[in-house]
Amino acid sequence: MLDYSHQTHIKAIEDIYNFRSKVFDIVKELSNNPISPSKLAGLLSSSLRKILSKQNSFTLDICFTFDEQTVQLRICEVETSSATNSKPLLEQHFSLPKNNNVLKIIKTMQCILLQKTREELMSEVEDKNHRLQVFLEKANLEKNRMEQELNIAKDIQLSMLPLVFPPFPERTDIDIYAKLIPAREVGGDFYDFYFLDEKHLGLVVGDVSGKGVPAALMMAVCKTLLKSSTCNGFSTANILSHVNNEMAKDNSENMFVTVFMAILNTSTGEMTYTNAGHSPTYIKKKSGAIIKLSTVHGPVIAAMYGLKYKEEKIILDPGDVLFAYTDGITEAHNEAGELFSDQKLCNLLLNTNFNNVEDTVKHIIQTTKLFEGSREQFDDITALCVEYKSTITTEEKLTVAQFATLYK
Repeated sequence: MLDYSHQTHIKAIEDIYNFRSKVFDIVKELSNNPISPSKLAGLLSSSLRKILSKQNSFTLDICFTFDEQTVQLRICEVETSSATNSKPLLEQHFSLPKNNNVLKIIKTMQCILLQKTREELMSEVEDKNHRLQVFLEKANLEKNRMEQELNIAKDIQLSMLPLVFPPFPERTDIDIYAKLIPAREVGGDFYDFYFLDEKHLGLVVGDVSGKGVPAALMMAVCKTLLKSSTCNGFSTANILSHVNNEMAKDNSENMFVTVFMAILNTSTGEMTYTNAGHSPTYIKKKSGAIIKLSTVHGPVIAAMYGLKYKEEKIILDPGDVLFAYTDGITEAHNEAGELFSDQKLCNLLLNTNFNNVEDTVKHIIQTTKLFEGSREQFDDITALCVEYKSTITTEEKLTVAQFATLYK
Protein backbone atom coordinates (compact mmCIF):
# COMPACT_ATOMS: atom_id res chain seq x y z
CA MET A 1 0.00 0.00 0.00
CA LEU A 2 1.27 3.49 -0.91
CA ASP A 3 0.08 6.86 0.40
CA TYR A 4 0.47 10.44 -0.81
CA SER A 5 -0.95 13.49 0.95
CA HIS A 6 -1.08 17.24 0.41
CA GLN A 7 -2.44 20.18 2.40
CA THR A 8 -4.06 23.35 1.13
CA HIS A 9 -5.34 26.44 2.94
CA ILE A 10 -8.74 28.01 2.37
CA LYS A 11 -9.07 31.68 3.31
CA ALA A 12 -11.63 33.04 0.84
CA ILE A 13 -14.35 31.94 -1.56
CA GLU A 14 -11.86 32.27 -4.41
CA ASP A 15 -9.71 29.56 -2.75
CA ILE A 16 -12.73 27.22 -2.78
CA TYR A 17 -13.30 27.79 -6.50
CA ASN A 18 -9.63 27.16 -7.26
CA PHE A 19 -9.55 24.03 -5.12
CA ARG A 20 -12.76 22.73 -6.70
CA SER A 21 -11.16 23.15 -10.12
CA LYS A 22 -8.19 21.04 -9.03
CA VAL A 23 -10.44 18.33 -7.56
CA PHE A 24 -12.33 18.26 -10.86
CA ASP A 25 -9.06 17.65 -12.74
CA ILE A 26 -8.00 14.94 -10.27
CA VAL A 27 -11.29 13.02 -10.46
CA LYS A 28 -11.23 13.39 -14.22
CA GLU A 29 -7.84 11.65 -14.27
CA LEU A 30 -9.03 8.82 -11.98
CA SER A 31 -12.62 8.24 -13.10
CA ASN A 32 -14.05 6.66 -16.23
CA ASN A 33 -17.41 8.26 -15.51
CA PRO A 34 -17.64 11.70 -17.19
CA ILE A 35 -20.35 12.82 -14.74
CA SER A 36 -18.36 11.98 -11.62
CA PRO A 37 -15.83 14.92 -11.74
CA SER A 38 -18.51 17.63 -11.87
CA LYS A 39 -20.72 15.94 -9.32
CA LEU A 40 -17.99 15.34 -6.73
CA ALA A 41 -16.41 18.79 -7.22
CA GLY A 42 -19.82 20.43 -6.79
CA LEU A 43 -20.62 18.52 -3.58
CA LEU A 44 -17.21 19.37 -2.14
CA SER A 45 -17.60 23.05 -3.04
CA SER A 46 -20.94 23.19 -1.18
CA SER A 47 -19.39 21.67 1.96
CA LEU A 48 -16.42 24.04 1.88
CA ARG A 49 -18.64 27.12 1.56
CA LYS A 50 -20.56 26.05 4.69
CA ILE A 51 -17.30 25.70 6.64
CA LEU A 52 -16.03 29.07 5.43
CA SER A 53 -19.25 30.76 6.50
CA LYS A 54 -18.55 29.70 10.11
CA GLN A 55 -14.80 30.45 10.31
CA ASN A 56 -12.28 32.74 8.67
CA SER A 57 -9.97 30.04 7.33
CA PHE A 58 -9.22 26.35 7.50
CA THR A 59 -6.84 23.72 6.15
CA LEU A 60 -7.68 20.67 4.04
CA ASP A 61 -5.77 17.41 3.95
CA ILE A 62 -5.92 15.57 0.60
CA CYS A 63 -4.82 11.95 0.83
CA PHE A 64 -4.38 9.30 -1.87
CA THR A 65 -4.09 5.66 -0.81
CA PHE A 66 -3.07 3.12 -3.44
CA ASP A 67 -3.29 -0.66 -3.37
CA GLU A 68 -2.85 -3.08 -6.25
CA GLN A 69 -6.18 -2.35 -7.96
CA THR A 70 -7.69 0.82 -6.49
CA VAL A 71 -6.90 4.35 -5.32
CA GLN A 72 -8.80 6.02 -2.50
CA LEU A 73 -9.24 9.82 -2.54
CA ARG A 74 -9.94 11.28 0.87
CA ILE A 75 -10.36 15.01 1.67
CA CYS A 76 -10.69 16.07 5.31
CA GLU A 77 -10.60 19.29 7.27
CA VAL A 78 -7.45 19.27 9.38
CA GLU A 79 -8.51 18.85 12.98
CA THR A 80 -8.07 21.98 15.07
CA SER A 81 -9.88 23.47 18.04
CA SER A 82 -12.17 25.25 15.57
CA ALA A 83 -12.62 22.38 13.12
CA THR A 84 -16.29 22.00 12.20
CA ASN A 85 -16.21 18.40 11.02
CA SER A 86 -13.92 15.49 11.77
CA LYS A 87 -15.49 13.28 9.09
CA PRO A 88 -14.12 13.24 5.52
CA LEU A 89 -15.61 15.91 3.29
CA LEU A 90 -15.03 13.65 0.31
CA GLU A 91 -14.13 9.95 0.20
CA GLN A 92 -14.16 8.04 -3.07
CA HIS A 93 -12.60 4.86 -4.49
CA PHE A 94 -11.45 4.56 -8.08
CA SER A 95 -10.29 1.48 -9.96
CA LEU A 96 -6.82 1.61 -11.36
CA PRO A 97 -6.47 0.76 -15.04
CA LYS A 98 -4.44 -2.35 -15.77
CA ASN A 99 -0.69 -1.86 -16.08
CA ASN A 100 -1.02 1.71 -14.80
CA ASN A 101 2.07 3.12 -13.10
CA VAL A 102 1.15 4.27 -9.57
CA LEU A 103 4.17 6.60 -9.35
CA LYS A 104 3.10 8.23 -12.58
CA ILE A 105 -0.38 8.83 -11.14
CA ILE A 106 1.13 10.36 -7.98
CA LYS A 107 3.26 12.67 -10.10
CA THR A 108 0.17 13.73 -12.03
CA MET A 109 -1.69 14.47 -8.78
CA GLN A 110 1.27 16.49 -7.53
CA CYS A 111 1.30 18.57 -10.70
CA ILE A 112 -2.42 19.27 -10.46
CA LEU A 113 -2.29 20.22 -6.76
CA LEU A 114 0.87 22.29 -6.94
CA GLN A 115 0.24 24.00 -10.26
CA LYS A 116 -1.50 27.33 -9.83
CA THR A 117 -4.75 27.91 -11.65
CA ARG A 118 -5.18 30.89 -13.92
CA GLU A 119 -7.35 32.52 -11.27
CA GLU A 120 -4.68 31.95 -8.59
CA LEU A 121 -2.01 33.46 -10.83
CA MET A 122 -4.22 36.45 -11.59
CA SER A 123 -4.97 36.86 -7.91
CA GLU A 124 -1.26 36.78 -7.06
CA VAL A 125 -0.50 39.36 -9.75
CA GLU A 126 -3.28 41.62 -8.47
CA ASP A 127 -2.05 41.19 -4.90
CA LYS A 128 1.53 42.02 -5.88
CA ASN A 129 0.35 45.02 -7.88
CA HIS A 130 -1.67 46.22 -4.91
CA ARG A 131 1.26 45.81 -2.52
CA LEU A 132 3.53 47.57 -5.01
CA GLN A 133 1.05 50.41 -5.32
CA VAL A 134 0.82 50.75 -1.54
CA PHE A 135 4.62 50.70 -1.30
CA LEU A 136 4.99 53.35 -4.03
CA GLU A 137 2.39 55.56 -2.35
CA LYS A 138 4.19 55.28 0.98
CA ALA A 139 7.55 55.91 -0.72
CA ASN A 140 6.11 58.94 -2.51
CA LEU A 141 4.73 60.32 0.75
CA GLU A 142 8.11 59.75 2.41
CA LYS A 143 9.89 61.38 -0.53
CA ASN A 144 7.59 64.42 -0.36
CA ARG A 145 8.16 64.65 3.39
CA MET A 146 11.93 64.48 2.93
CA GLU A 147 11.81 67.08 0.16
CA GLN A 148 9.77 69.41 2.37
CA GLU A 149 12.22 68.96 5.24
CA LEU A 150 15.23 69.48 2.95
CA ASN A 151 13.64 72.61 1.51
CA ILE A 152 13.13 73.90 5.04
CA ALA A 153 16.76 73.01 5.82
CA LYS A 154 17.84 74.85 2.66
CA ASP A 155 15.92 77.96 3.73
CA ILE A 156 17.45 77.76 7.21
CA GLN A 157 20.93 77.32 5.78
CA LEU A 158 20.59 80.21 3.35
CA SER A 159 19.17 82.38 6.12
CA MET A 160 22.53 82.00 7.89
CA LEU A 161 24.23 83.80 5.00
CA PRO A 162 24.16 87.55 4.29
CA LEU A 163 21.58 87.84 1.50
CA VAL A 164 20.78 91.58 1.41
CA PHE A 165 22.79 93.65 -1.07
CA PRO A 166 24.24 96.15 -0.75
CA PRO A 167 24.84 94.97 2.83
CA PHE A 168 26.19 98.30 4.12
CA PRO A 169 24.43 100.97 2.07
CA GLU A 170 25.60 103.75 4.37
CA ARG A 171 29.28 103.02 3.65
CA THR A 172 31.10 104.35 0.60
CA ASP A 173 34.46 102.66 1.25
CA ILE A 174 33.49 99.17 0.08
CA ASP A 175 31.05 97.37 -2.20
CA ILE A 176 30.21 93.67 -1.69
CA TYR A 177 28.21 91.03 -3.53
CA ALA A 178 28.07 87.24 -3.06
CA LYS A 179 26.06 84.30 -4.34
CA LEU A 180 25.76 80.61 -3.45
CA ILE A 181 24.11 77.95 -5.66
CA PRO A 182 23.92 74.55 -3.91
CA ALA A 183 24.24 71.40 -6.01
CA ARG A 184 21.62 69.74 -3.77
CA GLU A 185 18.90 71.03 -1.49
CA VAL A 186 21.57 71.70 1.13
CA GLY A 187 25.33 71.84 0.77
CA GLY A 188 28.65 72.59 2.40
CA ASP A 189 29.70 75.89 0.78
CA PHE A 190 29.40 79.15 2.67
CA TYR A 191 30.48 82.77 2.63
CA ASP A 192 30.32 85.53 5.21
CA PHE A 193 31.31 89.15 5.77
CA TYR A 194 30.96 91.37 8.81
CA PHE A 195 32.61 94.36 10.47
CA LEU A 196 34.76 93.57 13.50
CA ASP A 197 34.80 97.29 14.34
CA GLU A 198 34.29 100.52 12.45
CA LYS A 199 37.11 99.92 9.99
CA HIS A 200 37.94 96.18 9.98
CA LEU A 201 35.93 94.02 7.60
CA GLY A 202 36.02 90.23 7.94
CA LEU A 203 35.65 88.15 4.74
CA VAL A 204 35.22 84.36 4.61
CA VAL A 205 34.62 81.75 1.89
CA GLY A 206 34.56 78.06 2.83
CA ASP A 207 33.88 74.64 1.35
CA VAL A 208 33.09 71.54 3.46
CA SER A 209 34.08 68.13 2.17
CA GLY A 210 31.12 66.02 1.08
CA LYS A 211 27.58 67.07 0.30
CA GLY A 212 24.10 66.99 1.72
CA VAL A 213 22.98 67.27 5.32
CA PRO A 214 26.30 66.27 7.03
CA ALA A 215 28.17 68.95 5.05
CA ALA A 216 25.47 71.51 5.85
CA LEU A 217 25.73 70.83 9.58
CA MET A 218 29.52 71.16 9.52
CA MET A 219 29.21 74.34 7.47
CA ALA A 220 26.97 75.85 10.17
CA VAL A 221 29.45 74.95 12.91
CA CYS A 222 32.47 76.29 11.02
CA LYS A 223 30.78 79.54 10.01
CA THR A 224 29.63 80.18 13.58
CA LEU A 225 33.07 79.45 15.07
CA LEU A 226 34.83 81.70 12.55
CA LYS A 227 32.62 84.66 13.34
CA SER A 228 32.68 84.18 17.10
CA SER A 229 36.50 83.81 17.11
CA THR A 230 37.11 87.23 15.57
CA CYS A 231 36.63 88.80 19.00
CA ASN A 232 40.15 87.57 19.86
CA GLY A 233 41.85 89.98 17.45
CA PHE A 234 42.56 90.76 13.81
CA SER A 235 44.94 87.87 13.08
CA THR A 236 43.46 85.44 10.54
CA ALA A 237 46.20 82.93 11.43
CA ASN A 238 45.19 82.90 15.10
CA ILE A 239 41.49 82.70 14.26
CA LEU A 240 41.89 79.70 11.94
CA SER A 241 44.26 77.94 14.35
CA HIS A 242 41.62 78.25 17.08
CA VAL A 243 38.74 77.13 14.83
CA ASN A 244 40.78 74.18 13.57
CA ASN A 245 41.40 72.92 17.12
CA GLU A 246 37.72 73.27 18.05
CA MET A 247 36.53 71.37 14.98
CA ALA A 248 39.21 68.67 15.09
CA LYS A 249 38.32 67.61 18.64
CA ASP A 250 35.23 65.53 17.83
CA ASN A 251 35.53 64.91 14.11
CA SER A 252 34.64 61.21 14.04
CA GLU A 253 33.50 61.41 10.39
CA ASN A 254 36.89 62.84 9.32
CA MET A 255 35.27 65.71 7.44
CA PHE A 256 37.20 68.89 6.73
CA VAL A 257 36.74 72.46 5.49
CA THR A 258 38.78 74.57 3.10
CA VAL A 259 38.70 78.25 4.11
CA PHE A 260 39.90 81.57 2.77
CA MET A 261 39.67 84.31 5.42
CA ALA A 262 40.69 87.94 5.19
CA ILE A 263 40.43 91.02 7.40
CA LEU A 264 40.46 94.27 5.47
CA ASN A 265 41.27 97.62 7.08
CA THR A 266 38.94 99.89 5.14
CA SER A 267 40.85 102.99 6.20
CA THR A 268 44.27 101.94 4.93
CA GLY A 269 43.56 99.14 2.44
CA GLU A 270 45.74 96.73 4.39
CA MET A 271 44.38 93.18 4.15
CA THR A 272 45.52 90.29 6.34
CA TYR A 273 44.58 86.89 4.93
CA THR A 274 45.04 83.15 5.42
CA ASN A 275 44.34 80.35 2.98
CA ALA A 276 43.58 76.97 4.63
CA GLY A 277 43.70 74.53 1.72
CA HIS A 278 41.30 76.67 -0.32
CA SER A 279 41.24 77.74 -3.97
CA PRO A 280 43.42 80.78 -4.73
CA THR A 281 41.82 84.22 -4.44
CA TYR A 282 42.25 86.83 -7.17
CA ILE A 283 42.69 90.58 -6.93
CA LYS A 284 41.93 92.61 -10.02
CA LYS A 285 43.76 95.92 -9.83
CA LYS A 286 42.12 99.10 -11.02
CA SER A 287 44.65 99.05 -13.86
CA GLY A 288 43.28 95.67 -15.01
CA ALA A 289 46.23 93.56 -13.84
CA ILE A 290 45.51 90.32 -11.96
CA ILE A 291 47.19 89.24 -8.72
CA LYS A 292 46.74 85.60 -7.76
CA LEU A 293 46.95 84.91 -4.02
CA SER A 294 48.10 81.33 -4.47
CA THR A 295 50.05 80.75 -1.23
CA VAL A 296 48.48 78.15 1.08
CA HIS A 297 49.12 78.97 4.73
CA GLY A 298 48.09 75.63 6.20
CA PRO A 299 46.09 72.48 5.52
CA VAL A 300 42.32 72.14 5.57
CA ILE A 301 40.43 72.94 8.78
CA ALA A 302 39.46 70.08 11.18
CA ALA A 303 41.89 67.55 9.70
CA MET A 304 44.34 67.54 12.64
CA TYR A 305 44.44 69.06 16.10
CA GLY A 306 47.24 71.48 17.05
CA LEU A 307 48.00 72.99 13.64
CA LYS A 308 49.39 76.53 13.49
CA TYR A 309 48.38 78.61 10.48
CA LYS A 310 50.27 81.51 8.91
CA GLU A 311 49.06 84.73 7.35
CA GLU A 312 50.12 87.38 4.83
CA LYS A 313 49.37 91.05 4.28
CA ILE A 314 48.69 92.94 1.09
CA ILE A 315 47.73 96.56 0.39
CA LEU A 316 44.61 97.19 -1.71
CA ASP A 317 44.34 100.46 -3.64
CA PRO A 318 41.03 102.20 -4.24
CA GLY A 319 39.32 100.51 -7.18
CA ASP A 320 40.92 97.10 -6.53
CA VAL A 321 38.52 94.16 -6.60
CA LEU A 322 38.88 90.91 -4.63
CA PHE A 323 37.25 87.75 -5.98
CA ALA A 324 37.06 84.63 -3.77
CA TYR A 325 35.19 81.46 -4.72
CA THR A 326 34.87 77.69 -4.21
CA ASP A 327 36.01 74.95 -6.57
CA GLY A 328 32.45 74.46 -7.81
CA ILE A 329 33.48 77.08 -10.41
CA THR A 330 36.93 75.91 -11.47
CA GLU A 331 36.06 72.18 -11.27
CA ALA A 332 32.80 72.49 -13.20
CA HIS A 333 32.70 69.92 -16.03
CA ASN A 334 31.28 70.37 -19.50
CA GLU A 335 29.66 67.63 -21.57
CA ALA A 336 33.09 66.58 -22.90
CA GLY A 337 34.40 66.09 -19.35
CA GLU A 338 36.68 69.14 -19.48
CA LEU A 339 37.25 71.36 -16.42
CA PHE A 340 36.43 75.05 -16.36
CA SER A 341 39.88 75.41 -14.67
CA ASP A 342 41.74 78.15 -12.80
CA GLN A 343 43.20 79.41 -16.07
CA LYS A 344 39.79 80.04 -17.64
CA LEU A 345 38.69 81.90 -14.51
CA CYS A 346 41.86 83.99 -14.50
CA ASN A 347 41.44 84.84 -18.20
CA LEU A 348 37.80 85.76 -17.59
CA LEU A 349 38.77 88.16 -14.81
CA LEU A 350 41.61 89.58 -16.87
CA ASN A 351 39.75 90.10 -20.16
CA THR A 352 36.30 91.19 -18.98
CA ASN A 353 35.39 94.74 -18.01
CA PHE A 354 32.84 94.28 -15.24
CA ASN A 355 30.47 97.09 -14.26
CA ASN A 356 30.51 96.36 -10.52
CA VAL A 357 30.87 93.53 -7.97
CA GLU A 358 27.36 92.19 -8.62
CA ASP A 359 27.99 92.09 -12.35
CA THR A 360 31.31 90.29 -11.70
CA VAL A 361 29.75 87.50 -9.63
CA LYS A 362 26.72 87.01 -11.87
CA HIS A 363 28.77 87.05 -15.08
CA ILE A 364 31.29 84.48 -13.81
CA ILE A 365 28.58 82.16 -12.49
CA GLN A 366 26.59 82.48 -15.71
CA THR A 367 29.72 81.70 -17.74
CA THR A 368 30.32 78.63 -15.56
CA LYS A 369 26.74 77.38 -16.04
CA LEU A 370 26.97 77.91 -19.80
CA PHE A 371 30.23 75.95 -19.80
CA GLU A 372 28.50 73.04 -18.02
CA GLY A 373 25.75 73.00 -20.65
CA SER A 374 23.18 70.28 -20.00
CA ARG A 375 25.45 68.50 -17.55
CA GLU A 376 24.11 68.41 -14.00
CA GLN A 377 25.83 70.70 -11.49
CA PHE A 378 28.23 68.47 -9.57
CA ASP A 379 29.31 70.75 -6.73
CA ASP A 380 28.13 73.82 -4.85
CA ILE A 381 29.05 77.12 -6.50
CA THR A 382 29.98 80.11 -4.36
CA ALA A 383 31.47 83.48 -5.29
CA LEU A 384 32.29 86.57 -3.18
CA CYS A 385 33.40 89.86 -4.71
CA VAL A 386 34.57 92.97 -2.82
CA GLU A 387 35.62 96.34 -4.27
CA TYR A 388 37.76 98.56 -2.08
CA LYS A 389 36.83 102.21 -2.63
CA SER A 390 38.45 104.14 0.22
CA THR A 391 40.78 107.02 -0.66
CA ILE A 392 43.80 107.88 1.47
CA THR A 393 46.58 110.41 0.96
CA THR A 394 49.88 109.59 -0.71
CA GLU A 395 51.67 110.09 2.60
CA GLU A 396 49.31 107.67 4.39
CA LYS A 397 49.67 105.12 1.60
CA LEU A 398 53.50 105.32 1.82
CA THR A 399 53.39 104.80 5.59
CA VAL A 400 51.25 101.68 5.15
CA ALA A 401 53.54 100.33 2.42
CA GLN A 402 56.63 100.85 4.61
CA PHE A 403 54.93 99.09 7.48
CA ALA A 404 54.05 96.14 5.27
CA THR A 405 57.66 95.91 4.04
CA LEU A 406 59.02 95.93 7.61
CA TYR A 407 56.47 93.34 8.66
CA LYS A 408 57.61 90.92 5.97
